[in-house]
Amino acid sequence: MNIRGNCQCKNIIINWAVRDFSLIARACQCLYCLNKQANWISKTGSNFSVDIRYSKKYNAMSNGTHLAKFHECLNCEDVVAVTALIDNKRYGAVNLNCLSMAHRFPTPKKLNPHNSTKTERLTSWQQNWCSPVQINLKNSA
Repeated sequence: MNIRGNCQCKNIIINWAVRDFSLIARACQCLYCLNKQANWISKTGSNFSVDIRYSKKYNAMSNGTHLAKFHECLNCEDVVAVTALIDNKRYGAVNLNCLSMAHRFPTPKKLNPHNSTKTERLTSWQQNWCSPVQINLKNSA
């Protein structure tokens, strides 16, 4: 099934090809994710695309360990996805709160990223995140 999602102003659109709703979302407890109210969901073997309508209203930022990029809209300030380049392949997770069918997924479980090393994080993402992830910039206006 294809699940769609977007930021509030619809500048950034998510298209996620996933088989089922039996996934566990994670509520990261870092300051950035708490401030953005981001809950991450992913499924190994699935993929998603991020379509950005206006690239001037888009930002891919790194924070903390600089291992991942957070894809956010500068207009409405929603963060829609997180990605990491691992062995030249892009892995990612979607912000559950941006999905049209968010209510069909289980309640997110708290996750404290401060308890893991760089290697542990990258290994976990490679094993649990979606891939491939495609980022498409549509317009520079």
